[in-house]
Amino acid sequence: MKCSECHFENPGDTRFCGNCGTLIKPLGDISESHTKTVQTPIKEMERGTTIADRYEIIEELGRGGMGNVYRVVDKKINEEMALKLLHPAIAAEEKTIKRFKNELKLARKITHKNVCRMYDFNEEEGTPYITMEYVPGEDLKNMIRMTGQMSVGRAVSFAKQICEGLAEAHRLGVVHRDLKSRNIMIDREGNARIMDFGIARSLKAEGITDDGIMVGTPEYMSPEQVKGEEADHRSDIYSFGIILFEMVTGKIPFEGDTSFSIAFKHKTEIPPSPREFNTQIPEEFSTVILKCMEKEREKRYQGVEELASELSSIEKEISTDERAFPRKKTRVETPRKRMQRLWIAGILLSGAIIIVLGYLFLGQFLQKEEPRTGIISEIKWENSIAVLPVEDLSLQKDQEPLCGGMHDDIINRLSSIEELRVTPKRSVMKYKDMDKDIKEIGKELAVENILVLTLQREKDTIRVNARLIDAQEAVLIKPFTFERSIEGYFQVQDEISRAIARELKVQLVEEKLEAIKKRDPADIRAYDYYVMGKYLIDREEDFEAGVKMYEKAIEINPNYALAYWGLGNAYESRYYNEKKNEKDLDLMKKNYLKAYDINPNLAEANLGLGWVHFNLGDNDHAYNYFKKAFEISPNDSTINQDVGSFLRSVGLYSKAIEYYSRAIMRDPSSIGSYSLSAICSMYVGKFEEAVNLVKKALEIEPANYGLHLNYARQLIMMKKYEEAERELVLAEQLQPDNPSVRHHRAWILAAKGEKEMALTLIKDRPSFRYGATSIFSLLGMKDKAIDNIEMGITKGFEETGDYMYSYPSLINNPCYDNLRDDPRFKEIVRRQKRKYEENLKKYGKL
Repeated sequence: MKCSECHFENPGDTRFCGNCGTLIKPLGDISESHTKTVQTPIKEMERGTTIADRYEIIEELGRGGMGNVYRVVDKKINEEMALKLLHPAIAAEEKTIKRFKNELKLARKITHKNVCRMYDFNEEEGTPYITMEYVPGEDLKNMIRMTGQMSVGRAVSFAKQICEGLAEAHRLGVVHRDLKSRNIMIDREGNARIMDFGIARSLKAEGITDDGIMVGTPEYMSPEQVKGEEADHRSDIYSFGIILFEMVTGKIPFEGDTSFSIAFKHKTEIPPSPREFNTQIPEEFSTVILKCMEKEREKRYQGVEELASELSSIEKEISTDERAFPRKKTRVETPRKRMQRLWIAGILLSGAIIIVLGYLFLGQFLQKEEPRTGIISEIKWENSIAVLPVEDLSLQKDQEPLCGGMHDDIINRLSSIEELRVTPKRSVMKYKDMDKDIKEIGKELAVENILVLTLQREKDTIRVNARLIDAQEAVLIKPFTFERSIEGYFQVQDEISRAIARELKVQLVEEKLEAIKKRDPADIRAYDYYVMGKYLIDREEDFEAGVKMYEKAIEINPNYALAYWGLGNAYESRYYNEKKNEKDLDLMKKNYLKAYDINPNLAEANLGLGWVHFNLGDNDHAYNYFKKAFEISPNDSTINQDVGSFLRSVGLYSKAIEYYSRAIMRDPSSIGSYSLSAICSMYVGKFEEAVNLVKKALEIEPANYGLHLNYARQLIMMKKYEEAERELVLAEQLQPDNPSVRHHRAWILAAKGEKEMALTLIKDRPSFRYGATSIFSLLGMKDKAIDNIEMGITKGFEETGDYMYSYPSLINNPCYDNLRDDPRFKEIVRRQKRKYEENLKKYGKL
């Protein structure tokens, strides 16, 4: 369904435009003639196009009911401005054009800091256009959508500025008639600017508003406008009252399924008190807002000056800090300042990173065995960004796989920028279809910027809207729009990445971009099948169908390395999720090798081959592939976590922590990296560090069952049994039937000497597991403990995929204290130390 405000095509069942947020008017509410007028096409303008041999287009800013708005440069005076290219339907009405000219003569007289200047009205090849002042920033509607309810102080600050602009217009006899939050721009300095004076009145002509179509926007329309009566300055005050309501509540007072139902409520229903939706609003301010929205204009404020006086009185009761508009600090690009900002934005935002750094640089245990490589200090970020899941705005809502592919590719391209920390996909997917405040998302992900993308595909054309937002202030930095044929899909990704790099003042090295582009197939049809295969496999919806999609991609493009990687990844998922089938392992290897042969610099293929060889017990080859994956993409959090997991599996726990730490620094919301790093810290005897890591993870995900068990395990090691029991109770509440709670509780009972009960609770637990042998040792069952430790060393890899009972875990587990004098245990420790030293020598330099 086409939006009447911006002409964006939306799915038929949506109520609000996905591009501009306007309530969509169902076709049944609009006359046939009007519908045809709305859908009249407007000539598309690309970057570099010149209008009237004078205005060169820089970019499209938006689309509205009047036409398309472009940012242009006036080549005569070398100045940027906005140019609104009017729809042909408007150009066809001589009376409308005449009215435009007359109204704009009045509007041009308004020269005020809070009003966007209107410059000129002209025609080019029969198409009329308006030139006006270009205001970089965000319109108030979008700002409210991003931030939700504003503080009273901030709302009053904006309101006073809007009052000043309105007062000047009213003094000159100009009434806006279509005042709404979308017509108010907030520039980057926090100044409010009223847009589009004189335009609404110009539309009140036959052929545009016939058949009962109303002038104005129903959500903001005064009762007298609904009745078809002449609007005056008090009509603007009514609309302004709705804007005030919207700023402090995050919503408009009247909503409905159709434009006319909303308009009717303005005429008949009493507006709700703003305090119903925000109790922080002072009673005085609520009274001001409701007085603006009185049904009878005689009961409203009779002039904007009177309203401004009331706002000034309210503002005196508000603290200065609350009134201030947050401004982005200018960057000082000295090395010292860059590093200072890095530590503040990239490290101090996450207390766990300090915990990990403290362990890495202050910890003494195993320092001789595992020398520090200093890899943490190499990370130097200038900025950070999270790319939210791409929203599908296609009419049929059938492009989710393509949206997922766009999401992957943009993250990959931006991740090639060394100075930019890019949140990985796994951490942003939880925000898909989630209506959450941008500031909250930025805080949770510890990023400075958010990139919001929408994708629309209709036949062979794609349109991508990108919005770069300052996450700390929820202010739009820059919008971008790209429209191409489907063959230009990858070009759009490149352009988005370059545009983001320019805005964030970080360097996108073209050589690295070219290397990433080698991943792209020669034929877009192969990509369509690839993203569909990935979509099906990732969601575990239909394994066989997913495999067929990958195979079709390869059929179209036999040298498509990513499609072979996708096949290998599909078989890897089945290998781990079901019984480990040797056939799946062979297919993993075959497809990963094919991907590697086509593109040896594909990090994913190297990572996959690393796990293939690890599962085959060939750690030397596994090491080489993990090492190459890291060299190709050293700042990828998934690669760092996987490298850490390889090192953890072969018992090099301190080295593993270094890579988990890198993963956390790249992705401060990575629960897996916190948890695995905590386990490694436990194995090297750093229980306090382990507890701190788990606590940080629980701050991010407090209802995570596994984290509560991990926390309990660390507390048991520290002999804090009552605290451990409390954590087990919490875990049990989350998953009452999970046997792991019983197994951990047995650990506590064993420490207290309650042998019979402890053994009963672990009767279904494999006796060679770490927890079971700890319990046997605590209960004085030395023979059983030692025999099962030997069994774990022998068959642990086959059963668990890890090499169990590495040297550090044996010497640092306090549960084994009563085994230390046993010659058999001493021999085990001696053998495991030798193996540990061999592994350290071979793999410790990764």
